[in-house]
This record gives sequence, structure tokens and C-alpha cells, in this order.
Amino acid sequence: MGVADSRMVGSPLILCPRKVLPMPPVALPPERLAIVSRLVSSVGTPGTRSVILGESGVGKSAVLDAVVEQIAAREGVIVLYTRADLGPDRLPFQIVHDLLAEVNVDAIDMPRTQRDALAHAAGRARSDGPLVPAHVHQAMDVVVRALAREAQVVVVFDDIDRLDPDSLELARFLIHRPTTRAQRPSYLASRTLGDAAHMSFARCSPSEVVTIPPLQDPLEAVLTPRELLVARSAAEGATNREIAERLFVSVRTVETQLSAAYRKLGLRSRSELTGAAR
Repeated sequence: MGVADSRMVGSPLILCPRKVLPMPPVALPPERLAIVSRLVSSVGTPGTRSVILGESGVGKSAVLDAVVEQIAAREGVIVLYTRADLGPDRLPFQIVHDLLAEVNVDAIDMPRTQRDALAHAAGRARSDGPLVPAHVHQAMDVVVRALAREAQVVVVFDDIDRLDPDSLELARFLIHRPTTRAQRPSYLASRTLGDAAHMSFARCSPSEVVTIPPLQDPLEAVLTPRELLVARSAAEGATNREIAERLFVSVRTVETQLSAAYRKLGLRSRSELTGAAR
């Protein structure tokens, strides 16, 4: 699937990737911070929606984490996380699972026993367990009603290369938030969610997909965000103790992450690391 698809062009909308520990802003070089600012500004206007998709490849989380961290800090914004490879049948369950944890579900018009059963089904679906068609429809109904009450919703997808096109269309439809029963998608009563999602989405207003550009730094392509931060600090001449104090971790942790960075990069010393970081 190509992100340049003509169906993915238009006015703002939001989707994003998995939640990990926040990265200190200092970990990002200026050009990456500029990307963060641009993406975060996409959600500045109440009622707008934006789509943010994760980069493909290894070492992609530094910018994503910074984007998600800043967006999640905004008042009235709910961030929902999902895997790109769930498919349209399981995606509603993932969103429901997060909604039940993040939203005041008592405001959703559903008996508690039914909600508890749906929560159990959502947990099972997230673990690739069997799906019950009735639960799929209930999940869709809960998602539509819950999102209709929220001003800002960010759905976080991970690797764009694994994204199912029907899942993207379904998620983009959901965050347009139908506000009444009459406006709910017709495929709530359908068993073929993929085709129905495509038809329902075709009636929605267009949206914009914001993608994070490919990484250029060779260190970012190999190391985890924390290893990257430790490696860069070491390459700049900081001692292990200075790095530990800067990151609020133990010296032992710094040594472990630095060793992992050496191993992944095929290096043996700080001088070699300094050369690789240039």
C-alpha cells in the first residue's frame, strides 16, 4: 500500500503508533524536532482529525514517541494505540479496549453486564483469539458512540508497511465521529466489515495522512531510542556517570545500553563510535 494513494489526500484527521517510555526532547536533532512541531500542530484546532503513521524499518520510535507525548499532554485529547496488522475485524476491539480504559464508559448507553462481556471479548481479540460476529458489531457500536463524545481522538498505528488498507479506512471513518444513531455506519449490521467499511468511508469527507520521513542517521536505523541517546552522548564525550545523571538511570544501565550499541554497530570503542556518529 502506498501512502500517496489518492484516497488519502484532503483536510486534517489524526492517527498515531504504540506507546513507549517518553523520550527527552534533547534526543532529537533540530530537523526531527521540526517534524514533531509540524505533526503536533496538526491537532491544534478542536474538532480536527489528522492521520500519523509509523515509519517502516528499525529504530523509528524517537520521533513518534515525541509526537505522541506532546499530543497526549493536550487537554481533551484521547490517544488510542493499535497494531497496524490487526485487520478491520479486530481493529474495533483494540480501540474499544483503549476506550474502556480512557473514557468515562458510564456515559455510554450500554448495560454494565454487556459492557463487561465486550471488554472480555476485546481482550481476547487483542490476543488473536476467536471473534464472535455479535461482539464485532457491539464493539463498533461502542466505538462510534464513545468517539462521538470526544473533541480530539488520536489513533496510533505502528509500522506502515504492515498496515491493512481496510483498517486505515475503517479507523479514518470512525474518527469522523457520527453523532447520532441515524449517522452510524450501515456496516454495524453487516458481517463483511472490509467491503462495508470501504463503502461507508467513501461517503466521508477526505482526510490527510501525515507520514514521518525515513530516517537518515545510520545510528537511528539500528539502535533503540534509549541506546541512541546513550550512544550520542558518549560520542560527544560524556562519561557514563554524566550520561546516567542526565537520563536519571544507573551507571550500570548506561554501560549495558552502550554495550548493546557497540554490538549492533559492530564497534569496539568510543573513538569508533564518535566516527560512526559523524
